[in-house]
Amino acid sequence: MTLSELVADEPTTAFHLVREGDRTARESANGVLAPLSGSYPGLDAVHLTVPASTTAPRAQHSGEEWLYVLCGPLEVVIGSEVLVLQSGDAVHFPSHTSHSVRNVGEAPAEVLLVSKAT
Repeated sequence: MTLSELVADEPTTAFHLVREGDRTARESANGVLAPLSGSYPGLDAVHLTVPASTTAPRAQHSGEEWLYVLCGPLEVVIGSEVLVLQSGDAVHFPSHTSHSVRNVGEAPAEVLLVSKAT
């Protein structure tokens, strides 16, 4: 047993589980974010809901991102490239390249977003 396990208020586990009904969503400039990953270093996974006709501000930061469109369409701008992704489409890119998303549909778009800081 490690020292941190001995003094921790809650037991630590080898995994992080998020049940659908237990998600804690919050508003952001990109839409509604519901974290899906725990506090493990390396990967961050979120369920992102982008309201209809919403454009997120451009972002640029270290790391990489992977987006999978659960329901779309969703416009993704990476550098000067403009991609329109439909349900089932995915894109992976270095996030030091300026990027943004825009819902080009009439209903909310839902995206699984996984990012890794470097």
